[in-house]
Amino acid sequence: MPASSPSCASWAVTASEGREEALARLEDFHALYVHTAERDHFTPRPLSYFRVMVEALAADGEAVGESDRIRLYEARHEGDLVAATIAIRVGEHAWYSYGASSTDKREVRGSNAVQWQMIRDALAAGAAVYDLRPASGTSRSTGRSTRPSSSTWRAGEHPMSLTLSVDGERWRAHLRATAERFPGLVPVAKGNGYGFTTGRLARRAQWLCDQDLAPTTADTLAVGTYSELPEVAQRYAGSLLVLTPWRPFGPALEATADASLTRRLVHTVSRPEDLTDLLSRRPDARFVLERATSMQRHGLTARELWGTAEVLRGRGAHLEGVALHLPLGQGTHVTEVDRLLNDVVGAGLPEAEHDRAGGARTVWVSHLSAGELDTLRHRWPDFTFRPRIGTSLWLGDRDALRVHATVLDVHAVERGDAFGYRGRTAPKSGHLLVVSGGTAHGIGLEAPTGDLGLRGRAGTLARGGLDALGFVRSPFSIDGKQRLFAEPPHMQASMLFLPGGSRVPRVGEEIDVRVRYTITTFDRVLVD
Repeated sequence: MPASSPSCASWAVTASEGREEALARLEDFHALYVHTAERDHFTPRPLSYFRVMVEALAADGEAVGESDRIRLYEARHEGDLVAATIAIRVGEHAWYSYGASSTDKREVRGSNAVQWQMIRDALAAGAAVYDLRPASGTSRSTGRSTRPSSSTWRAGEHPMSLTLSVDGERWRAHLRATAERFPGLVPVAKGNGYGFTTGRLARRAQWLCDQDLAPTTADTLAVGTYSELPEVAQRYAGSLLVLTPWRPFGPALEATADASLTRRLVHTVSRPEDLTDLLSRRPDARFVLERATSMQRHGLTARELWGTAEVLRGRGAHLEGVALHLPLGQGTHVTEVDRLLNDVVGAGLPEAEHDRAGGARTVWVSHLSAGELDTLRHRWPDFTFRPRIGTSLWLGDRDALRVHATVLDVHAVERGDAFGYRGRTAPKSGHLLVVSGGTAHGIGLEAPTGDLGLRGRAGTLARGGLDALGFVRSPFSIDGKQRLFAEPPHMQASMLFLPGGSRVPRVGEEIDVRVRYTITTFDRVLVD
């Protein structure tokens, strides 16, 4: 929809019409958005995120006859793209979701022009509320505005978001206490960053490293895969240990060839042939040798460990230690570690040179308690133990964390009323609530918990019975009570059933959500 500024014929502000045109505009929008991120120092979301966003919201809108549910706006001055935004409208509520602007031609105020056109279009579409929050500063994590809103949405909140709020003081106190309890700590930042993102955890690991703690504590950060290195390398200055074993293909080779990472990167080697290959490509590579444990996942056998010692003898290789990845919840691991360390001693692996750490007597361990580590340090006083910790470090104080969603819509229903994608019928009178948070966030994608006991299996059977009847308990709570899914969650929103007689939350109200942090992607992470 072209619209020229009344004061300047060289202006053109246009908005996409329909899903296909919105998708077609994404590449130009994203290029300007990445430019904005570099200028304003926040981490941009990938193009794939916005494609999913457009597809999901467009589909939701088309299902209810709102073809303008999501639109991409462009402001051009003399043909140059100077501002671009994403606008969303749900019923009578319209708001600005993401935006970008060029550094050149800031004086022509392209963002103002596109904002004015968005307001005009929202009014023309029948919107009663337009959220003006984007008129101020931006969040470093998302590029979204941080200005409090004066609309009917709760001040400072973004509609349609699943948010993790963190009591920063309490969380930081827990991180420091954990680091003090586990000297030589190696923080782990992998996967979805335990819900925080790996980039944010890398910055927090650097903060731990800068604290006045025991020597070597947080001087190394562990990541899960080589693909995660770019996200953390610029946010953390120490060594980077990759937990996935090195293989002679894919991202591992790219990282090995990256000269800027050579001195910082520590590989995990779990096969004799991989060690030979790695050292032929990068003789100065730093690495740990992973010893096979009762996990039976990766690792060298005792015989392979002895053979590896022969390969390394006299070679001057940068052996940083031996890695042990132990199982969870299997009682004490002290006996198993004793046996494995006897194998290490018997293999005769190279010791560290006098002027550097590492060598065969440094042990990188996962899933040992503070008590087990104390026992092992007493039994093996010549060894240095480096505990690699993720979950209990970042998520160890759950009372410092709160997850909340926003109520987006409320509909009264009577018994027998049809609703949802699948035309289900209401079992009795009540209300349907549309809340932020869906499968794209990890809502409804329950991961196995490993609970094989009678109670766990009974719970699974009970949930299966509820599912067959269409009543499945959701992770969303209202007034302290978990509510039921009205139907399976959508991609970015969920529909809940609230029976008659219950308090009905208003649109814009926050409700609590219980999630598994390791499989949940939040729209926003707010650390006080």
